[in-house]
Amino acid sequence: MIDRIKSPTAMPIEGANKLVSFEEGDFPNENKPTVLFVGIYSPLFNSDFMVRGFEQAGYRVEKMDWQLIKLNEQIPGLRERLIAKAKLSQPDLIFLHIQNEGVLDRGTVEVLQSVAPTVSYNFDCRPYEQMKWAYDLAPYFELNLFSNTEDVQRCKALDINNCAVLQSSADYGLYKPEKYFSDPNHTEEIVFIGNKFDNTNMKFDNAAERTQMVEFLDKHYGKQFKAWGIGFSRMVKPEEEVVIYNSAKIAVTHNNFLRSRYCSDRGFRAMGCGCLTIHQYYPEINKDFNSHVASTWLNFDMLREQIDIHLENEELRIAKAKAGAEWVRENHSWHKRVLQLQELLKMNK
Repeated sequence: MIDRIKSPTAMPIEGANKLVSFEEGDFPNENKPTVLFVGIYSPLFNSDFMVRGFEQAGYRVEKMDWQLIKLNEQIPGLRERLIAKAKLSQPDLIFLHIQNEGVLDRGTVEVLQSVAPTVSYNFDCRPYEQMKWAYDLAPYFELNLFSNTEDVQRCKALDINNCAVLQSSADYGLYKPEKYFSDPNHTEEIVFIGNKFDNTNMKFDNAAERTQMVEFLDKHYGKQFKAWGIGFSRMVKPEEEVVIYNSAKIAVTHNNFLRSRYCSDRGFRAMGCGCLTIHQYYPEINKDFNSHVASTWLNFDMLREQIDIHLENEELRIAKAKAGAEWVRENHSWHKRVLQLQELLKMNK
């Protein structure tokens, strides 16, 4: 049994009286610790790269597609299935990537937590009233992982301290440098991928700024620039997104909220493809990137200046883009996120 293996790098978890491995070599293959991974599978997002990250960190993964179960069995059926799967599998860790209000309730979380330490991962960024459900459930999890510091601070103000920030990542088996530069359907040098949210029911602080940014770039660069996404041109699936980033010289990012540590995962994807990426500034951005691997913009004039510098200096742009692709793989893979998760679990104790 796993709880009889006394590894110097294993961590005791009080809630389940088991050990969670930190090194793959600590366990024979048949005795690897198990994580019950409840992820998202859709045409626009596939959690399998997260599964692989857990596997690289030494876990055996049992995965569930919660959205498919919810579609077929509704929310009560999903809750029952989650509990039954946890009790049957007896995992060492439960990881829930569930970002929708009303899917989980206190009773379900408490039962899961009684089986194994249960982690909530919510990379959604929303106004307070749309995130309150997550704060209400937070005390009943082992650990809550949010996309930004503001959500963590809100929890602490409610005397909920089992919370931390964990950045997003990307599938670097998919988002990688390829030779698509001759693709006749993608000739733009500067690209932005993201949906248009102003004048919709999505209450994002900086939605109007995103539209203004696209209009600004369209005005100054014309056919050199194109914005992809609902409301700008059309939605693109991940496979085409890879082609777009590989075909372009520069990718621009925009965040719908200005919050510490919060950035769009599009930046990780673009950098993974080897496209020079100009990130919209966010507080503590220097914890994630530096000027050797990416660039930053604070306002539209600075954005235009950075674009012109990197269009004119091809050697600089190529060198920085190559360094960026290596940087995200070394520092922002999901394997790295799992290692960060393990450290956060230790600190939470």
